[in-house]
Amino acid sequence: MIGLPLARLSAHVPGLRFAPFLSIALRDISSQMTVATEAEPFEPVRVHVLQTRAKDLFQRLDKAQPGSPDHWDTMSRIAYKTGDVATCGEMAAKAFSLREARIRDKGLDQLGFRLIPTSIFVRTIGNVAAFETYVRAGRLGLRENCRLILPLHPETKRQFAANPSYIDYWRRYIDIIEDRKELAQLKYLDEDLYVDPRVIDINGQPLPFLHSAVARIQAEWETKGLPHLFTLDEEHAARGWQALTRYGVAPGEWFVCLHVRTSGFKGGDAFREAGIEDYFDAIRAVTARGGWVIRMGDPSMPALPAMDRVIDYALSPDKSDWMDVFLCAACRFFIGTSSGLYIVADTFGRPFVQTNFLPTGAVFFRPGNLFIPKRLFDRTTGKELTLGEVMSERVSYAASNGAYRNILGLDWKDNSAKEIREVVIEMMDALDGLSAHSADEERTQAMFRDMTARNGTLPGLHNFPIRCRIGQKFLNQSHI
Repeated sequence: MIGLPLARLSAHVPGLRFAPFLSIALRDISSQMTVATEAEPFEPVRVHVLQTRAKDLFQRLDKAQPGSPDHWDTMSRIAYKTGDVATCGEMAAKAFSLREARIRDKGLDQLGFRLIPTSIFVRTIGNVAAFETYVRAGRLGLRENCRLILPLHPETKRQFAANPSYIDYWRRYIDIIEDRKELAQLKYLDEDLYVDPRVIDINGQPLPFLHSAVARIQAEWETKGLPHLFTLDEEHAARGWQALTRYGVAPGEWFVCLHVRTSGFKGGDAFREAGIEDYFDAIRAVTARGGWVIRMGDPSMPALPAMDRVIDYALSPDKSDWMDVFLCAACRFFIGTSSGLYIVADTFGRPFVQTNFLPTGAVFFRPGNLFIPKRLFDRTTGKELTLGEVMSERVSYAASNGAYRNILGLDWKDNSAKEIREVVIEMMDALDGLSAHSADEERTQAMFRDMTARNGTLPGLHNFPIRCRIGQKFLNQSHI
């Protein structure tokens, strides 16, 4: 409980001398806020007290260190945890601008490169979306033209990288430094050279919402007719198809990847998770069309029952980083949940269906993809939220169990087996050329997209709609 004593101390000792202690106190409050917003039972008074202390510390820090971005950054994180979207964005943008000004003052902008934070890039695949945005923006001329360098110690890659094979594909766009001598030199570079993955400058305007930035930049990428980022290397593809033949998949047969997030790999995000049994009907719909289903994931997942033309790859001895990439890159389409593995499929140009998807503010998906969110209910009244409420700015930006249950007062309900089956069939129909949406269906899709633009589903973008379709039958059975 370091926040309150240091806050009291600061009232008696002004000036720069104690600014580092105030910074520590503010960061401690940010950590306490994480605990407070996730706590059961929830104590709103506790959150209010922490907010009050944070504002007081922030004001003192801003007087002592007016040019420092650090306290703005910490306040942005606190606002994020308490569901204050506007303040979160304002503070993050200000922190970014101050950091960029400090970079210019130091002359670091003349070096011609930026560093990628190693742990953020390599530990989870979902985080790659942040740096994908930097790559695309650089190619489009929307940000400063500089090299991106990823310092990657061989031991870090071996022990902690979520997927070393996928990292290697990024060498097409990023300089990955693994030589120990070069890494030793990079170690002494100014920390301001590291990219902040949450904020990107687009034509001189900071956009402090990652998923909104992805949507904005992908839209321009496609307008210019640019191809997807990656194509499987021939040797990689041949090796992958050879491995599939051992399971009875003949050359030329098609398959889909299925990834249903469970608590085993990371844990702590119940709102992102789902039960694999709710996907059995969708699996049968795929195999009835002549496809195979390959269940992705990790060995902590529950085993699948024996099903024809289904490979429980997550629990197989063939599971490996390179095979993960091959399957995502070669599948006909990807069925996913709120987990980052679908991004691999996306960067290889494969379409996907995102089910049980939250937060809705992360729906940056390209046209040709589909999604259905979990249904949300008011915890007090039990009333289901309309899609307009689910896609509203405040709800769409929630990204933790506590944000939904405690800050917003909401509970969620997983998609039914019927809803999942219907949206998977919709994707297969689209790929098979069997999809013929009626005029009324196109009208309701347009109404839905227009609503997302009005409601600020993608915060930080003015009047910018989501670009993919929501599952048609799910939409028909919901209130906009």
